Amino acid sequence: MSNWSFDLRAQQRPMRARTGQAPTHMRGRLLARRLACQTWSTAATRMGGVPLLAGPAIVPGSFARLTQPVLELDDAVLRPWQASDAPDVVRAYAEPSIQQWHVRSMTEDEARAWIGSWPHRWAQEAAGGWAIADGSGLLGQISLRRLDLGNGLGEVSYWVLPPARGRRLATRAVRALSGWVFEQLQLHRVELTHSTANPASCRVAERAGYRLEGTKRREGLHADGWHDMHLHARLVDDPPQDAAAPARRADVPRGTSL
Repeated sequence: MSNWSFDLRAQQRPMRARTGQAPTHMRGRLLARRLACQTWSTAATRMGGVPLLAGPAIVPGSFARLTQPVLELDDAVLRPWQASDAPDVVRAYAEPSIQQWHVRSMTEDEARAWIGSWPHRWAQEAAGGWAIADGSGLLGQISLRRLDLGNGLGEVSYWVLPPARGRRLATRAVRALSGWVFEQLQLHRVELTHSTANPASCRVAERAGYRLEGTKRREGLHADGWHDMHLHARLVDDPPQDAAAPARRADVPRGTSL
């Protein structure tokens, strides 16, 4: 029997303290969790046709209830997007190396809509996005996306503007967001993927403790065709930095930096 099966069954039994019923605040939390688990199980049954015997890894609603934090680096912060960031977002997605790896461009109207979509995506427990900024303005972005709370999974994505490169800003941002994700949201696994033609992202991943697990052949469609993609991942109990990982891999061609 899986641990989660046991946990869900245990929650279906009334919980009593030695001298009587559990305190009111505990009963409220237990009831909320029980209802959330039942909702998740019902939704899973509708999608797959059969009930699941394990999960959810994270109770539905856990992410939406969190307030999006501001995460501090030594010389910058990760903060929620602001409407005033739109012109900088347009300029970022016009920058050739960012456009190359993220395969998009934006008008100012599209940038405003993109910024405005993040609170909704957070409320829907689909994704979260942060601007990397300091007193001079926007330096980059980092996002948590492809959230699957039922299985405790997520993916991190980022870019850094050229003037801010060379400070290991992406690595430090990934570490900071990963720490919050594992400690507060309690995801089990976070993935990071990048084109094998982008060795700078390989270095960012490994310095942030995301181990290279393999290559997904022709998984990413870029402007110049299909790219093989490296899959990196970090588990909740992995160390924050894989000191033993080499800075480069033999199968990674040289390319442009972040």
